[in-house]
Amino acid sequence: MASFNRCRFDECDAHDNGGGAAIVGSTASFRTCLFIDNVSMESGGGLSAVKSSVSLYGCSLVQNTAGSGKYAAATNDAVGDGGGIRSGGSATVTLVNTLVAGNQDPTLLADPLSDVHPDVSGAFVSSGHNFIGKRDGATGFGSLFAAPPGAGDIVGTIANPLEPYLDGSQRPLWRSPLRDAGDN
Repeated sequence: MASFNRCRFDECDAHDNGGGAAIVGSTASFRTCLFIDNVSMESGGGLSAVKSSVSLYGCSLVQNTAGSGKYAAATNDAVGDGGGIRSGGSATVTLVNTLVAGNQDPTLLADPLSDVHPDVSGAFVSSGHNFIGKRDGATGFGSLFAAPPGAGDIVGTIANPLEPYLDGSQRPLWRSPLRDAGDN
């Protein structure tokens, strides 16, 4: 089992999945880690988990990009899912007190501002008190056809995105819905 504590995954690039980190067929735990400005050419701009058990406690995944264009010229699709996190291939990804917002999954070269699964994609387990800017493309954070969000979860959609209002150091500003919303 890999364990990461107080790590910063910043401006990493992947020519495949997992711009910041890719966990395949393993178990990993991330505590108080920051994934910021990472890019993957396919899925999981910040983090990709496949056939793995991954837990994130008190982490932030912001300003990451999935599908940066490995196959874009041939398909006019930037390919990839989960600008923040991609959970796939029977992975179990559990989030607790985690922020996933402001990530990108540009879908078409003709409209690079359009997003399909900007923050999360795949199946997740919410243990509560998570902030998901846009949950489209994921299960485990509540939806019209799924269970309600975990206790204390704050979730948005592409139609109604949520902004965490962070300063340059990724700390919540006074107007942020993150202030006093976690669980000790």
